[in-house]
Amino acid sequence: VASAWADKYKGKFNDGWDALREKTFKRQKELGWIPSNAELTPRDATMPSWDSIPESEHAFQTRLMEVFAGFAEHTDVQVGRVVDYLNQTGQRDNTIILYIWGDIPWLNAQTGLADWDSANDVWQFYDLTNDFSRARDLAAANPEKLAELQKVFLEEAEKNKVFPIGGSLLTRIDPTTVIASPYKSWAFDSATTRMPEFIAPGLGKKNNTVTIDLDVGENASGVLYALGGASGGLTCYMDQGHLCFEYNMMIIERYWAKSAEKIAPGKHTIVVDTTLRAPRPGSPADIVLSVDGSEVARTVAKITVPGAFTASETFDVGTDLG
Repeated sequence: VASAWADKYKGKFNDGWDALREKTFKRQKELGWIPSNAELTPRDATMPSWDSIPESEHAFQTRLMEVFAGFAEHTDVQVGRVVDYLNQTGQRDNTIILYIWGDIPWLNAQTGLADWDSANDVWQFYDLTNDFSRARDLAAANPEKLAELQKVFLEEAEKNKVFPIGGSLLTRIDPTTVIASPYKSWAFDSATTRMPEFIAPGLGKKNNTVTIDLDVGENASGVLYALGGASGGLTCYMDQGHLCFEYNMMIIERYWAKSAEKIAPGKHTIVVDTTLRAPRPGSPADIVLSVDGSEVARTVAKITVPGAFTASETFDVGTDLG
């Protein structure tokens, strides 16, 4: 988020996240957003207290909170613009808005995920009519009621095809199970746009060779092909006559290659060769760019995307539509 949004919150979180949590909970009660009898649950034991953070790290941690607050406000403002437009154009009453905040909290990074078994999970239940914040787990004191609710859950799960529980985690445990096209080779032209990543070539995560028949002008600039978007993806493009490649590893890291010399005007055969250094998801990869059989640039992707760059971005030829 732009610094102007984050700077609005300068100094507001200097007391740390524990104090902020208490203040926020109190304010929510005052505003009537949560019941007056709601209890603030203890901070999870896996999360550090503010007092345990070294003084030398406080400035960094408070800045993270300022940036996130700025990001949240910026997002709200943009959503508000959409709602305002719907009102202005008379479409609001004919529009259902689903506002989803957050996603799957970096499940990939959780240790022990591959060993998780839902059958061994501890069941909990709460009386939400009197315990808004789920501060009092009633399961141990009410084993018969727990068994009744477990039975109902399992019956409804069966009817609604919820099983296997946690099945959506499989692609994070074994990225090779991600939906993919069965094809081993493709031929595309500039009419290829908006091809969903899950049916497009497995660029960026598998060994592959891309061959481009290019008729280029002097000092040409433009996209040759692109997969993914701003949050993650890759692209091969021309920049003022130079052949370039970029691998955006989910914004975490970026890897570039650029030809030292400009590509002469005329017809050329461009080859982009990607070779994983190990037969496993996420392996580093060597990416080599060649023009008419001669190498002109190379880079190493220290990490490659194991499953997919995005769930909604596409593969495009001759353009980048995101």
